[in-house]
Amino acid sequence: MASLIGQSLGRYHILETIGEGGMAVVYKAFDTRLEREVAIKVILPYRTHAENFLKRFQREARALASLSHPNILKVFDFGEHEGMPYLVMEYLPGGTLKQKLVGQPQSWGESARLLAHVAHALEAAHRQGIIHRDVKPSNILLTRTGEPLLADFGIAKLVESDESTADLTGSGVGIGTPEYMAPEQGLGQVDERSDVYALGVVFYEMVTGSKPYSATTPMAVLLKKSTEPLPRPSLLAPGLPQAVENVLLKALARVPSERYTSMGDFARALEQLAGGAPLTDESPPTAPVEKTVSRQPWLALGVIGAGLLTVCAAGVILVLAWQFIFKSPPASEAPPAGAFPASQTPRGPDTPAASRTPTPTLVPAQAVADTHTSTPTRSPTPAQDIRWIAFNSRRAGNADIYIIKSDGSSLRQLTTRSSHELYPSWSPDGKYIVYQTNNGGDQELEIINVETGEIRALTRNECDDFGPHWSPDGEWIVFYSNCDGESGSREIYKIRANGNERQQLTFTSSQNNWFPSWSPDGKKITFSSNRAGSKYSIYVMNADGSNVQQLAPGCVSYFSPDGSQILFGVYCNDTDELRLMNADGSNQRAITSGYECKNATWSRDGRRIAFQESSAGKDGPFSIWIMSLDAPDPSNWFRLTDNSINGSSPAWQP
Repeated sequence: MASLIGQSLGRYHILETIGEGGMAVVYKAFDTRLEREVAIKVILPYRTHAENFLKRFQREARALASLSHPNILKVFDFGEHEGMPYLVMEYLPGGTLKQKLVGQPQSWGESARLLAHVAHALEAAHRQGIIHRDVKPSNILLTRTGEPLLADFGIAKLVESDESTADLTGSGVGIGTPEYMAPEQGLGQVDERSDVYALGVVFYEMVTGSKPYSATTPMAVLLKKSTEPLPRPSLLAPGLPQAVENVLLKALARVPSERYTSMGDFARALEQLAGGAPLTDESPPTAPVEKTVSRQPWLALGVIGAGLLTVCAAGVILVLAWQFIFKSPPASEAPPAGAFPASQTPRGPDTPAASRTPTPTLVPAQAVADTHTSTPTRSPTPAQDIRWIAFNSRRAGNADIYIIKSDGSSLRQLTTRSSHELYPSWSPDGKYIVYQTNNGGDQELEIINVETGEIRALTRNECDDFGPHWSPDGEWIVFYSNCDGESGSREIYKIRANGNERQQLTFTSSQNNWFPSWSPDGKKITFSSNRAGSKYSIYVMNADGSNVQQLAPGCVSYFSPDGSQILFGVYCNDTDELRLMNADGSNQRAITSGYECKNATWSRDGRRIAFQESSAGKDGPFSIWIMSLDAPDPSNWFRLTDNSINGSSPAWQP
């Protein structure tokens, strides 16, 4: 195909080539309408001559554009140019994971953290019935800050389903990358566990510096996967913790039913490794594992290498090997009824005997510390109450919503747009977060599904809405806005979580009322206002806006989970410290002194608070700390994020 550099595909002006593969060429382009750089993947012409290809392409492109997850590369548009279909995608200048891998073992802790994000992206796609089929380092793109975004969903399926291009590799194994493909994928038997295997290969390559299987032809690679034991990772990476090796062995089990049953299970195992949390204590896996690095080639491979078998015959051997290895067990070996919990019921005809199910032994957290990187010493946090903490961060330039476990593990970026997202607040079931955004121009409120990354608008109007907080019954979201039309005025409003019944609660003239929050019984709302003068004070009112009472000088405020106390900051009155008071305003006392502390949140049990603090001054950068109210001295604080994250406005998951 002739180069398209300098040409225009509709509103997209092609600038340069940034990648080329067996199925497509990827260009950097400029969107002349939205004035932004994009990446355009143009499917090669000889892939597209089948009569129904363009219809399938359009169908697949719409499905890909519907995927919404912080770690999935966004598809903006699609079209056709002189018979060549193309996809318009987000442009990332950070390169790919393949470019980062240089044949040397990477930190297993950082590898697990990075791939946990990819696993969650795949989990979201699997929920929509989309199998990736070609997970590999070159399809994992990196942002400027090193966060992963998975690309090329459905491309392999799109081309493979075309009868005229079903054997593009000339090997009889279908579309994909054999080094990363699951053994069953060579026979067209693909489900979400095939993606688990492929991501397991990526993890293996990252922590050992090499792929588990390699050969001179694609068929030979798949034959090795079907007949040779897996090279034990710890032989290639001495000192690799047993817990890491066991996760790899389970993900790379030859039989699909012996792998993680879902991508979500694999993601959680990676998160636990990354966070140093103990995993379930189970028996070692029984799948074939090579005990030495050197291997004797299987005789069939030697025959192939000698040219005594044709590719067709090799395909027959692969089929026979697969059927022999994964045949159903005799009835006497089958697991008894009820042997598996409902959530672990084996799938389909490839279910092995119960004795073959791998049950890895995973060692306690203190035994799996990542020796490749240094980790700052942190005060311990109670393992029995590890929850997510949401916050906004400007680590990528603009403000985005992130979540992190309260033990400091599993940092995840939820929003990835160029707009600013601020002030997260959890739904009472812990599944959604409402936040403030300037996506679209003015300030509005949006809700994101934490698990899937799906976003929906809560408010869309011509004024600005700020600082949302979810009610404890999940029905209402309270916030402040300038929609009353008064110049310089901010009033408190509430709106149904479905976007209906917007109600104004405060009515002042040219005054600010802001940062409202609910009492745990949903009957009261605290907020800050300068209605009594130039200084701000904490007020409380009924949920319908009646019976407003002034409590104390201060800014952002939150009821304790039992409703007996109010936590508040006083940074708006020239002193950055945190204070507590009884719910009626009595017994006011400082819990920090001499530190730039603000924007705090309660743990679910009311025993700890998380807050932002800066040693550089009022404008940050900020670290997020956790304080136990039983031991509030700074020497006992637990540092959740450091200044490089620059996190603000933490919100503890209920």
